[in-house]
Amino acid sequence: MQDYPNTWTQEAHVDFKLKDEKKGFYELIVKPNTYNDSNLTYRYYSNAIVTNNAGSKKAEHIDRVIKQEFAKPDSPIYLNRIWVNQSKLNSFYIAFEKHEPLKEAEGNRHITEAVGVYMVKMNYPNLDMKTLKYYDYKTTPRDGIFYSLMDQLPEDYQFLIEHP
Repeated sequence: MQDYPNTWTQEAHVDFKLKDEKKGFYELIVKPNTYNDSNLTYRYYSNAIVTNNAGSKKAEHIDRVIKQEFAKPDSPIYLNRIWVNQSKLNSFYIAFEKHEPLKEAEGNRHITEAVGVYMVKMNYPNLDMKTLKYYDYKTTPRDGIFYSLMDQLPEDYQFLIEHP
């Protein structure tokens, strides 16, 4: 892409996937040297690596391990964000929401609501996991929680220059 600087005017998201995957786990963000992204809401570092939480075998495996550890029959958890170590690609910070049943069921439907978010650190492929913190939505606002968590991560896990 660097050989064609006048034809390449936007950042590209390059998906790395296995043949039988819908989507790869890693996505590389590349930008031309002359690309001005100062007016964008999300500004990625050049050559940043982001992860896709769904569609890849690795994401499904991580999701399964976390659900085995934290989910309960009436209190599911939902994977929300995975931040990858930008240089080693084998260490992750993972945020997932905890849900609990609504106090007043609607008919015979069992509806849940998000009550908080867990932050864990995991190494891959050995899946060593350490729970770092739980943020209860009664005391921590849900709006912007994932940006707040991202801002607390070590520099090696940062992939955005700027966000809302």
